[in-house]
Amino acid sequence: MNYQMLHMNVLVKPEAIQTEMRLSSGLYMPSSAIPQDNRGVIVSVGGGLMTDHGVQIVPTSKVGDKVLYRSNQMGFEVEIDNEKYLVMSDRDILAVIN
Repeated sequence: MNYQMLHMNVLVKPEAIQTEMRLSSGLYMPSSAIPQDNRGVIVSVGGGLMTDHGVQIVPTSKVGDKVLYRSNQMGFEVEIDNEKYLVMSDRDILAVIN
């Protein structure tokens, strides 16, 4: 399926989340207890907004950017072709990772 985001929205494919971690003691820690980086790759970007004065505001992210996004504003999760993605505002992108 092909999704085109609208306005200032982006579609992010989160990095794979570690499902469990084995500690040196031999115990396993579940994924809910493992700190996760909020990183992903932009797969679709909206076209931006037009102000009342005719000025176009475009998103700063572009398709293919590896990004760090806000942990408290993770957008909402969608499932496309059995894979999980996040839809969020371009403003929730904190940095592009080179």
